[in-house]
Amino acid sequence: MARVKLPENVWGIFGETLKIYMSEFFKFTGYMAFPVLGQLVGIIWVFASTFVLTDNFEYLVAKFPAINDFGSFMLAALLIALPGLLLFLGAFWQYLIAYGSLNSMTEGVLTTGRVYDFASHKEVITRRTSQYIILWLVYSIFLALASFPLLWVLGGIFFIYFILIFQAFTFAEGSELPVGGYFRKSFDLIRGNFAQTIAISLLLVVVCFYLLPMGLNVILGALNLNEFFTGAILPFVQNLPLESVNQTLTSFGAEAITPDLLAKSILEQIVFFIAFGFTLPLRSVCWTLWYKSLDNRKEKKPSKKSGR
Repeated sequence: MARVKLPENVWGIFGETLKIYMSEFFKFTGYMAFPVLGQLVGIIWVFASTFVLTDNFEYLVAKFPAINDFGSFMLAALLIALPGLLLFLGAFWQYLIAYGSLNSMTEGVLTTGRVYDFASHKEVITRRTSQYIILWLVYSIFLALASFPLLWVLGGIFFIYFILIFQAFTFAEGSELPVGGYFRKSFDLIRGNFAQTIAISLLLVVVCFYLLPMGLNVILGALNLNEFFTGAILPFVQNLPLESVNQTLTSFGAEAITPDLLAKSILEQIVFFIAFGFTLPLRSVCWTLWYKSLDNRKEKKPSKKSGR
């Protein structure tokens, strides 16, 4: 029996989500540190190392004439960027695993009242790695198709219907389904609860995509860190060939991109990425509660056959 009674309405689900997330905030944040910051550091490493190599090309050629060749230069660039690339890929894979393992952690909170033994929660996903990768590939193809403008409306509708596929995968352990079965499981649960699911989605969008990034930007501004980080980014964008881009933009009456503007935009994207990444546990908790609530209702609902 779960220690937490599952709510059946939007506000109850969201309130319980906040309660669980805040009670285990430091554990969730610690768990997401490598998947989020590892990706960020890996990307910075790749771009920074490439920038340093190209910016000091003449000096390096004078010191090491062998790299004054396109093939040798590309090999040097690959070698110097490789640690960052490997770090990014490792963190990215852990981030994908978190989509499933956080659901298992939420179930642990529901049944035991706390999160512990992260390895066992990850193993729920990693012991079925091949099927999990296929699930992500199929889902990525769906997202790519849904990104076409003509399919936005239809894609948005099915996005809501398929929003519980990772919960379906996590909790199907021991009774695995074909990959299409997880999409069908999510569809069956959302059917009849579409409006409530949209309401939950909107609440998560407001909190995770708007309020928290805005709050983080306010904190950086209050600590006078915005200018510091913008200044750190500026050297990397000052030498970019913005002239041709600006010519195209101004021909359409758009504002030209300056290095300062680009640096500020990059900082905003980094802040958004951090806020978005570290709130994956919040979203996972919410959708797990919603999955459990809908699944419990479905089990309690008498079938037509038994009703007759």
